[in-house]
Amino acid sequence: MIKKIILPAVILFLLFTGSLKAQTIISPNYSLKSHETLNIIKIEIGSEATIFYLRIENKIEKGTFCADKNIFVFYPDGMRSKLVSSTGIPVCPDTHQFKSPGESLEFVLTFPPLKKGTEWIDLIEECSENCFSFYGISLDNDLNKRIGYIRFNGDLVIIYGLIAIAGGLLTAITIGLFDSIGLNIGKFYSEYIVISGAAAAPVVAAFIYEKFPALVSKTAPLLATIFSPLVLVTLVIFLVTILAAGKDPYNDRDFLLIFNAMLLGVMGIVIFSVSETSVIRNKKFNAIVLLVLSVITIVVDLIALSAIFYRLGEYGLTPNRLAVLISNILVLINLILITKDLFRINFGRKDFRTVGITVSKFLPVYLIWIVIVVFSFPFIFGMK
Repeated sequence: MIKKIILPAVILFLLFTGSLKAQTIISPNYSLKSHETLNIIKIEIGSEATIFYLRIENKIEKGTFCADKNIFVFYPDGMRSKLVSSTGIPVCPDTHQFKSPGESLEFVLTFPPLKKGTEWIDLIEECSENCFSFYGISLDNDLNKRIGYIRFNGDLVIIYGLIAIAGGLLTAITIGLFDSIGLNIGKFYSEYIVISGAAAAPVVAAFIYEKFPALVSKTAPLLATIFSPLVLVTLVIFLVTILAAGKDPYNDRDFLLIFNAMLLGVMGIVIFSVSETSVIRNKKFNAIVLLVLSVITIVVDLIALSAIFYRLGEYGLTPNRLAVLISNILVLINLILITKDLFRINFGRKDFRTVGITVSKFLPVYLIWIVIVVFSFPFIFGMK
């Protein structure tokens, strides 16, 4: 009888004490930061203190760094809490003298415990010059993982694309040089060098992403800023051309496939641009461009959906049509949610982090649908 009482009590005690342990946020996402080489390693959120672990890398000869005593955690409602203590870094005007470029310094900042229910914060140093700051630090581990997943894949595609362009130029130059001396190596080069390079490029891209994060962090937002308006202009011209040429996706199956592929491509660009715009300083222009692009993409999706419903009525239900139909409906719902947030950003007081949250929360929906299509459709439709 005593054992039956003690065992549940021990379990409850362990659960209770476990809930009092500090919550650890590893490499949290943020909207904007001041110093390129300053990063938050982790944040420990406990009942007695909130502890930031940071690392800064020196990039110049005779570089110095210090932390002012006036460092604050700002809450979404404007309230703030002041730094309690710092470890591993001098308090300004005293400075840490770096010995050489590439040297790193890790330090710790301790603040009072956070208010309950806080989802994001700002970390801001108030000083006379060269102050550091982090805006929109996410305190949700699941959300950080999803946003990180989006950014990683988007950055990986960009790096892979740049490698492919460089590889294409190298291929053209190499084949041209050998052609000039009478040797045709095109077939050999394509079968052995190009295929091997294409297979290795994703691994190289992942290596570059891990080893040179500062380079990637500059390239991806820049490309998002450049290509978002270009995609918008291209999409508008394409829709106008469709009307002028009299093409329609209702009776042309191949054109409908291309139309849906274009829709998914533009949707991917919207999601990637949203995730990267959070680290761009000139957010207003990008927010307007993404709002217009999202609205036009909704129009494209509605056209595609109407064509799919038309073909369902004419030719009946098939696994492919059902999969494409539900996929387009999910894309439409996601686009509407994104557009609503972008509208509030442009004409209200919402911050860009709300769009990133919306995008990240919708990712599991796509995953669930993919699982259903892959594992359920063969049984539902009797596929062999």
